[in-house]
Amino acid sequence: MINKNSFWRWNNKNIPATCEDIEYKEKEIGFKLPSLYKELMKICNGGYILPTTYFDQNNQPKLMFFSGFDKIEYVQSFYDVVFEYMYEDEIIEAMNKFTYCFPKRLIVFASNNGHDLICFDYGWMQKDLLLEPKILYLEQYYDDLFGYSEKISIKNFDILVNGLKYSGYQCEAIYVGINYDGKIDNFIEIFSKNCGGEYKKNENFNEYIGSINNIGVIIYPNSKNKNNHDFDKYDIIVKFIYSEIYYDYSNYLLFSEKVNNFVFKMKNNLLDSKILLIPHFYKY
Repeated sequence: MINKNSFWRWNNKNIPATCEDIEYKEKEIGFKLPSLYKELMKICNGGYILPTTYFDQNNQPKLMFFSGFDKIEYVQSFYDVVFEYMYEDEIIEAMNKFTYCFPKRLIVFASNNGHDLICFDYGWMQKDLLLEPKILYLEQYYDDLFGYSEKISIKNFDILVNGLKYSGYQCEAIYVGINYDGKIDNFIEIFSKNCGGEYKKNENFNEYIGSINNIGVIIYPNSKNKNNHDFDKYDIIVKFIYSEIYYDYSNYLLFSEKVNNFVFKMKNNLLDSKILLIPHFYKY
């Protein structure tokens, strides 16, 4: 299950959405929004999220680089989106090409990279209205009707959120924070035994440096990042460094999955420790 309190990136500046904000939006669009969505928006009113890659129930990556959610006030119907660049008669003409087509039943709650759309689908291409919306990912595709084509359909919002995992997109490293009561030398021994690699101590910076399968690893006691409240909670930081070509998305996915595997091994061998992945994003 997703940890709602670590879902949003720590440096989001959006204040929580209020119950009144959400109720007003539901009245405006004519649909009840999913409960989990409303819970997340009450923590932070949209913004960037930490887990950015969606894996289906067979643990296969289906959607990479999901950046986050729009603010509640920007949630709108797909009809309103296409109305910005299509005349009403053009929209009606496109709708008439289908047996059923109700663009006002498709509610856009996120725009990915400024182009693609993530929507709540209350039955926009069927006769009957859905009380629990599916999730529809629309990819911008100018040759298709309305300028978008369906890329992914997910049964509901809970499945989407619980299938999101940490990814290396837009980051040069992934940090792992660990609460560990023992000495760091003992931790290095456990880490090396279970995850691999040999680590040499850099006396100048009080850190241990090594690598696993071409992934750079730096391990150090948490004394460097006191300005980052996410890091302050942890005794030891393990930094996995990505060194491949920046825009090679498939390598990014492989990198983040390897880190997930290392974390799984650490959790199995440090049962009394609390472990959290903290992606480190470039600051633009």
